[in-house]
Amino acid sequence: MRQYIVRLALLIAAVLVIFGIYRLVTIRPLPPSAFFTSQPGQVLRIADTSSSTEIPPYSLAALEAARAAGADGFYLPVQLMPDGRLVALGLSGEAQPSALGEILAAFPQMRVIVDLQEPTLRSEAALLQAVEVAGAQDRTLVIVDDQALVEVLRQQAPDLATAYTGAETDAFLATARAGLAPFYRPAAPALILRASQLNQRLVRAAQSRGVGVVAIAGGSGVSEALSQIGVDAIISSHP
Repeated sequence: MRQYIVRLALLIAAVLVIFGIYRLVTIRPLPPSAFFTSQPGQVLRIADTSSSTEIPPYSLAALEAARAAGADGFYLPVQLMPDGRLVALGLSGEAQPSALGEILAAFPQMRVIVDLQEPTLRSEAALLQAVEVAGAQDRTLVIVDDQALVEVLRQQAPDLATAYTGAETDAFLATARAGLAPFYRPAAPALILRASQLNQRLVRAAQSRGVGVVAIAGGSGVSEALSQIGVDAIISSHP
């Protein structure tokens, strides 16, 4: 009986070794995403204007102020309107919110992280149209936290950068914390996490798979620490 258990254990170990070698040989990191900078050490500063008080959040004026302050891009939660437009709605719910297409056209050099609120096939179609008209595929990163819908988007626009969904993020975190990142098949070009969830080991694990790390900073004093651990971009109200 003991010999049988030993042989079974050796067989299982051999299978695991073979499987591990197969994963290492067949799984490749993702190619670098055009959304992230190619300059070593540069961290993209992504402005979230939701806390703007004197200027309506996510308005063209608020975005221009962020650009003037040194932001490299904008974070935009967008919603689909009955007329088919995707608009960036601030907390104030201004009467004439800025349309995504209008923002992309007004800031042709700025990167944009588009957070698709209440995603549907119709809102994804509107998103793709706005990005295509503006020629903004290389500078747009899309958040769709719906596994089925994000898979549709990835199939329709494989060159458009998408972020990990919540389920994909949980799977990656479990894999990385177990030290199994080399065996992990990356799901998307960008991983977005809060600053409190990040450390240098986790950042390097994601980047080793070709995944850019975007940190959500909780305050103005957090950005420097995030830069030191090597994140690729920081979403902050203080760019």
